[in-house]
Amino acid sequence: MRYIFYLSSLSPSGLPHQLEVFSWLGKLRDVVGHMALYGVLGMLAMVALVALVGVAGATRQARWALVAVGLGVLHGVLDEYHQSFVPGRSASAMDVLVDSVGMTLGLACAWYAVRMVAERRLIHPFGGWTRKKEQG
Repeated sequence: MRYIFYLSSLSPSGLPHQLEVFSWLGKLRDVVGHMALYGVLGMLAMVALVALVGVAGATRQARWALVAVGLGVLHGVLDEYHQSFVPGRSASAMDVLVDSVGMTLGLACAWYAVRMVAERRLIHPFGGWTRKKEQG
């Protein structure tokens, strides 16, 4: 969250020059950047959810996932509001939408990975590795 806030506080001329590598994306560079940053935020939110509620209980996880997405959307709105005060930057509702999609996709991908690992019982809900016992 801090890195996203830092990047949004920079004027367009102050952005890291390493971002020029993605200039071939043209106008999609902004969309891809937002989705990637908020996708990572969504994945990290899922890791926090697993630590908070464990892997068991898909309904409980879904409720917390909705809370995480809501907080991610709120962060996107506040980030765009913050950008409106930065010279050379402006707030955009489309950016908030892209942030929300990125957050949701990142969280969903991480949730899928956690569920697949949990079905194989390779990870214990409270940390540590275990193996699923074979039923004979």
